[in-house]
Order: sequence, then C-alpha cells, then structure tokens
Amino acid sequence: MLNFPWFVFLQIAAESLPISSSGHLQLCLEWIKAGNHALFTSLSFILERSDVLFALHFPTVIIIALFYLSRFLRFIFFSSRAFSITLKAIVYVIVANCLTVICYIGIQQSGFSMPLWTGFLVTFLLLLSTVIQLPRRSCLDMKRFALLGLVQGIAVVPGISRFAAVYAAGHWLGLGESKAFDVAWMLQFPLIVAAALLGWAQLFLNHESLLLLSPSGIWAMAIGTIVGFIGFFLMSLLAACNRLWIMALYLIIPFTISLWCGF
Repeated sequence: MLNFPWFVFLQIAAESLPISSSGHLQLCLEWIKAGNHALFTSLSFILERSDVLFALHFPTVIIIALFYLSRFLRFIFFSSRAFSITLKAIVYVIVANCLTVICYIGIQQSGFSMPLWTGFLVTFLLLLSTVIQLPRRSCLDMKRFALLGLVQGIAVVPGISRFAAVYAAGHWLGLGESKAFDVAWMLQFPLIVAAALLGWAQLFLNHESLLLLSPSGIWAMAIGTIVGFIGFFLMSLLAACNRLWIMALYLIIPFTISLWCGF
C-alpha cells in the first residue's frame, strides 16, 4: 500500500528527472482517491501542505550542490574571470527568478488550472522538440535569461516539468545541450534553496518537524536522495549527448493513465 514515506521518496527521486514530480504525486493521489477515499484524505492533508512540499526540496539542494561542487571550485580558483562572470550570472538569475515568482503568484491568484494529462502532454512535447538540431549561441544575454525565467514561472502547473520546460527553452534559444541542462538547474537552485529553508523553518516553528523526521521519513529522504543523485547524473549524461528527449517516451505512461481516468 502507498503510504506517506513512499510519497516522500517519489517526490525527491522524481525531482531530478524531467517528468514533473508534482504531477506524479497528484496522479498517485487521484489513483488512491478512486479506490480508498479515507487513505486519500489522510495523505492529501499532508501532501497538499506547502511547508511539507517546500521542505522536501532540501534533498534536491544537496543533490545539485554535490553534483556541481567540484566544477564550481575549479572555476572559482582557476579562472581569471571568475568574479565578473559569477557576478553577471547572479544578476541574470535574480532577474529571471523574480519573473518566475511574479508568474507563479499570478497563476496562483488567477486560480488557473488544467487537466493533469494536459500538463504531461506539454512536457512530452517539450522534451520531444529537443530532437531538432539548432545553431548554437555562445552565451545568453539578459533578455534570454528573462525569457527563461518566464518559462520557469509558467511551468508551475502540475504535469509540466520546470526542468524540462527550461531545458527545452534553452535548447530553442541555441544553447548547447549541456549548457541548457546547467542553466535549467542554475535557475531552479536559488528557488528551491529558499523553499527548503522556508519549509523547514515553518515545520520547526510549528513543532511539526516529526512529519518528515520520523524514522521512516528519514529513510525515505535518504534513499530518495541517493536515487535522485543517480537520476540527476544520468540526466546530465543524456543531455550531454542530446538524448534527454528519450524521457518523453516514459511520459506516455502517466499521460495515458491520467487521460484514461479523466484526471
């Protein structure tokens, strides 16, 4: 039977993949609702809390930090242009993420929603579009970073993967595959750090940290982090050889299930 630790594992492991972790959580909850309404009620009461979902971003923070740590240190200590490039990147990311937050708030305030299968279809098409080879640009300017921020903000609807959306947008802006992968996570990293800190702060202030820090929750987070790191590494390899579109084939499964069941 699916229980809360299993959902903790799913959220963490799927966050490293371009398949929409939130969409998979919702799909599983809808599946449970159809067969066991009492279990659905108890799970959704926890999984629909923003502080819990925000706190579950912390393992992804660890995954990204570990993956990029050695590259970041080499760049800082062995690049003569490290300071100027880093400062410019920080400014670009701040502007892009401000636009992301504005889009997110606007969508939340408008009450916009769409069927889950539509989100999976959008993610499928985004990934599949990266099969097309395009001329490459050497760098991104402020306007293109702002566009990526808007794309990231729009991709908050369940079923649409922010990772896949920004990666595909970077691809269409002429970035190389590996650079599009890096930029997608560069934009997400500050947001998920802020979300994780906010989520854990709220849990501790409300004396509810044991929701995640129970023995089963700790094990689920630990195993999810390991699986998530492996997934992150594999996705980087697929992106490096322009094969990340292969993940679109997997999305046929959740798309078909959600469409068939009317989710």
